[in-house]
Amino acid sequence: MVKPAPMSKLRLLASIVKQRVFQKIRKINYGIYGYYKRVEDVDISPLFVLGSNRSGTSLISSLLAQHHQLEGIFGKSNTPKLKIDNHILAYCTSHHVWDFFNPLGNWGQKDEGALWGHPKHISRYYRDKPIDKQESLLLANLLRSYMKTEKTPLVNSHFNMLKIGLLVKVFPNAKFVLIIRDYQDYIRSCSQKWTKQDIDIEFPKIGLHWLTLNSCCIYELKKYAPENFTILDYSTLFHDHKTVNNMLNEKLKTIGLEEFDYDLGIVNAKHRYLGEEHITYLQYEDFFGCIDPLLSFERILTDDSP
Repeated sequence: MVKPAPMSKLRLLASIVKQRVFQKIRKINYGIYGYYKRVEDVDISPLFVLGSNRSGTSLISSLLAQHHQLEGIFGKSNTPKLKIDNHILAYCTSHHVWDFFNPLGNWGQKDEGALWGHPKHISRYYRDKPIDKQESLLLANLLRSYMKTEKTPLVNSHFNMLKIGLLVKVFPNAKFVLIIRDYQDYIRSCSQKWTKQDIDIEFPKIGLHWLTLNSCCIYELKKYAPENFTILDYSTLFHDHKTVNNMLNEKLKTIGLEEFDYDLGIVNAKHRYLGEEHITYLQYEDFFGCIDPLLSFERILTDDSP
């Protein structure tokens, strides 16, 4: 990716300022005229799709949106499209709903910004509670404004991985689907893509980005929503259709979704830059098996405290 010329930088700055002003006006508008007037009135329980960049969140969101209980709250792009570098553009995303949570400008190229889950950047995205009742109402009203039915809203944004506490405090009965791509497949994909985009990374750092994001997300899900989440292994979507349908129904019934016959035509290795190569199974216990003992020990310790 070519670095922006001075004039391009000015346009970029102007665009950011314009976007911030628009967001401010939008916040004020929905704070005053929103559907909900009190936090106690919020009666929606969204299903949030979680996962790091390049982990299959677009794919699983596309599949889930078929379900008769769900309404996908997505932007304009709802089908996979190839970029010039042969990587798929994100689709079925909900970044527009709470756009003030999104990074602006040339953030991916600046100071390894693409590694937003790395310790150097993670504090910019992490939230475990709303600032006040007004923010809770703002989040609920903005989401409500995009709903066209009374179905469960389906929301897909990577950055919600680091906002589990916040989301549960606004939507107490929210459900979550976390999709994880095995570290080998993930690192191959990211390193190849970002190198082509001239994103300078002091390797090895992608692995820490992957580990921090997923371990933090799993820990927070077990803490804040222990009965309301399920975890999917990205690689299991590429089995035969009958096996995948059975797997999805088995996993998703734990968060209240009825049995459904998913059209899996969109699941195709040709949409992967790496094709059928390097689809590796998630080694969950090796990387995240320590989370339950950590939570259990601290709960016992603090429960026994005077």
